This record gives sequence, structure tokens and C-alpha cells, in this order.
Amino acid sequence: MPAAVTSINVYRANRQLFGKQAASVLAWIAIKPRCSRKEIARGLGLETSTVSARCNELLATGQIEVDGVKYCSVSGKQVEALRVRPNQLELEMQ
Repeated sequence: MPAAVTSINVYRANRQLFGKQAASVLAWIAIKPRCSRKEIARGLGLETSTVSARCNELLATGQIEVDGVKYCSVSGKQVEALRVRPNQLELEMQ
């Protein structure tokens, strides 16, 4: 399934549960795994603080997880890499 379709499906499945911003963040992470909070913020046009808050919500509910560390393409610093929990993405697509 194309990434755009996957992203739209993840967004639609989660916007009622988490709100538009969190659903957008989750959809971004679904199509761009191992991304940083700053990369998400730049891609979605949101403030990093807003993305961090939505990521914290998604982490707390088990929708996403930290997948090690990486160098951020925006800041150049070593940061947490985020991804959708593998079993979560399968559930959202059903």
C-alpha cells in the first residue's frame, strides 16, 4: 500500500481519539519512521513544543515508541528516533 494511503488511514483512524495534531504527528511518524521531534515539526509546520507534547501523549498511550537515537537532520544533534509501534500500525490498518 502506498505511503500516502497509509498516512491518510492512520490519520483518520486516530483524529477522533487524539485530536488533529496528534493524528497528524502519528501519520507523519508512520510514513517517516525514525524521525525526530524537530523533523516532524518542520515537516508539519508546527512548533517543536507542540510536537513534543503530542509525542508525549502518543508515547504514554503506546501508539509510538523510541527506536534508539540518531542524528537529527534539522539540529544536527543526537536525539531520540521515534516510530509507530509495529503492532499498532497493523491494528490501525484493519
